[in-house]
Amino acid sequence: MKFGLLHFRVFKTDGVSLEMDKWAYALKNLGHEVIYISGENISRKDHIYIEELFYNAEYNKKIHDNAFKKLIDFESEKNNVSSLGFNLPVGIAIGNINKKNICKFIYHHHDFYFERERYSSPIFVSISKILETYFPYNGDAIHCTINEIAKNEIKKRKGINAIVVPNVFDFNQNQWIKDEYNKDLRAKLDITDEDIVFLQATRIVRRKGIELGYYILEEFLNILKTKNGTELYNGRKISSNTKIHFVLAGLNEYEYNFHNLDALLNRSDIVIHYINNIIDHNRKNINNVKIYSLWDAYTISDFITYTSIIEGWGNQLLEGLFAKKPMLVYEYPVFKSDIKKYGFDLITFDDKLIYDENTKLLKLNNDAKIIAAEKIFEILSNKNMYYKVVNKNFDIAKKYLSYESLTMIISELVNKS
Repeated sequence: MKFGLLHFRVFKTDGVSLEMDKWAYALKNLGHEVIYISGENISRKDHIYIEELFYNAEYNKKIHDNAFKKLIDFESEKNNVSSLGFNLPVGIAIGNINKKNICKFIYHHHDFYFERERYSSPIFVSISKILETYFPYNGDAIHCTINEIAKNEIKKRKGINAIVVPNVFDFNQNQWIKDEYNKDLRAKLDITDEDIVFLQATRIVRRKGIELGYYILEEFLNILKTKNGTELYNGRKISSNTKIHFVLAGLNEYEYNFHNLDALLNRSDIVIHYINNIIDHNRKNINNVKIYSLWDAYTISDFITYTSIIEGWGNQLLEGLFAKKPMLVYEYPVFKSDIKKYGFDLITFDDKLIYDENTKLLKLNNDAKIIAAEKIFEILSNKNMYYKVVNKNFDIAKKYLSYESLTMIISELVNKS
């Protein structure tokens, strides 16, 4: 059977792109043919390029601005294509094809328009009707959500009975390790052997709560200054020369006031690295510039920060578990509803967040920062604890959130379709 995986963009390091690759793997494993369809101008045999699908296409941007911002004149001609509401024409087109039963549909919803302030309050009643009818279209199709909260919400709002398909990861692949290709990455970033690296692998957007992790790293820095001579989990010793590096590997898509976040991140002695310009889906060389995969970034890290305040599920959470790195996690709603039950050993905090109207950034109370920072130091300075934690987390994730689990779920979906 042939399957088309349609989305605004593909082959990137964002969560939806990564999840599409996993579905493709499972479908191919079941003997099916898979074609990607997107608005990315990429030349591949397994990809169909449709310019109008691109979320930043000028055509779509004007429609979007007219629908959700303000009405302006037309002077010239985002896996959530049927749920989020960013590209209205695409959602309508998919719904109309679904109506005609030209092909079978399995909708994989990561976000819904009613979950986002921008899309939930359109300018015109007619746009609201389009969203209600087509995002998603409730026709002859199978609907999947990635968490229990979304499943319950779409049932309540639209009467759709969805199936939860959690994010998964390939836990049978080779571990990401230092090798001939990535062995120079630490040196390229001026990171020495006695330094400590925290990785933020997500995109740089407001909902990722990057500032929350940074506040805790500031407290960790204060602790570190009093611990000269302490041996870390890997045999290295803390010295007066030890630096903390905060590596941000994701694409910068910060909506506005990024300068406020950047200023915050550069106010202390923590060394900040924005490395997305040398990170891509796969290793490659572009114009004599060495490009590393996202997985290479994990090999240089000692700890992972994953302090998102909103997530549909959590791809980077799974990556950190596979990479066998301890993790700092904010208990976002889906973490509580879908993930916490597995019993992972993580440093988590669930503090009431404060929004600063002046900086447009979140704040964290001192107690939460200090407690988390002390736990980070405890793990990094205890070899037995470090490896016990990361191995336990790996084993749990492999058991419940593997490609094998996804393949079984998709096999059942295909048989139902």
